[in-house]
Amino acid sequence: MKLVSTSKSVSSDSFVYPNGCTAENVPHDLLNAVEHALRILSWYENLPSDEMPPSWMWCLDWEVERHFERVDAERKAKFGDGSGSVEEDEGQWEDNVYAARFKK
Repeated sequence: MKLVSTSKSVSSDSFVYPNGCTAENVPHDLLNAVEHALRILSWYENLPSDEMPPSWMWCLDWEVERHFERVDAERKAKFGDGSGSVEEDEGQWEDNVYAARFKK
């Protein structure tokens, strides 16, 4: 993971692939491992700690799917389903004398 993280931060795959290998001829297993590491790094970068899947399930795709289904259900319970049913306050509209020149 640290190797992939370093490679990502310097925008170079030379740290990850063996000498003489490029993205076109890298072994399939290594490519899968790098992809998996990038996925986990994206979780660390984008998820709060309480939504991060535990490390024991990282290699179990079905467990990760169930975990994120639970996270999604918890988000919907906490924040709503995003249907937009909450009425938004339009507020007061005031003319801006400085922006009046942009009106046509």
